[in-house]
Amino acid sequence: MPLTNANAYMLLFCATLTVTYLVVRLGLVHSTSAFIAGTMINGLCFFLYATARETPFTYALTVGAFLGILFTGLSVGLAIFFTTTAQKRRFEDVEVKVVSR
Repeated sequence: MPLTNANAYMLLFCATLTVTYLVVRLGLVHSTSAFIAGTMINGLCFFLYATARETPFTYALTVGAFLGILFTGLSVGLAIFFTTTAQKRRFEDVEVKVVSR
């Protein structure tokens, strides 16, 4: 498959979605800030993808905004879920040892 503008924008969308997930998962940025910035960036990438496929402007804008919010919300939500699950598991794995004097 040749790398056309549409494919390049889809790869950019996937990369920004992955970066959004990793930033939240690693705790580098607060989840609300990552959601807002990720929605704007991912929405822009999907908008560019839609316009590269010669979609009408208003439709591309609507789809870009909707899918930007949807996929960024899912990405941030999954990152929060897996972060809290990993933290709970870490606390459960710790054994309490009583040292007697």
